[in-house]
Amino acid sequence: MNGSLGHFKGIIDRRKQRLEKKNGKFERNSKLYRLKTNNLEFQNLSEPELIQLKKSIREKIQSRKRKELIFLIFVILTLLIVFYYSI
Repeated sequence: MNGSLGHFKGIIDRRKQRLEKKNGKFERNSKLYRLKTNNLEFQNLSEPELIQLKKSIREKIQSRKRKELIFLIFVILTLLIVFYYSI
């Protein structure tokens, strides 16, 4: 009995979430909706500082991509070695 009640509640919750997503707006009391207003203030950067900031961001992204690629290659090689010796 308890399992079917939990399943029924889950169905109702998922149906409600689909309707909220379909309508493109959330109810104010929904767990999915949180309105926080943050007043953010940014510095006005000069052109050379802006170029330097963009350059550092690009370098960080390239470094992260390189690390991800190395990790992916390592995982693939490890899986190939494991499959080779398991056969």
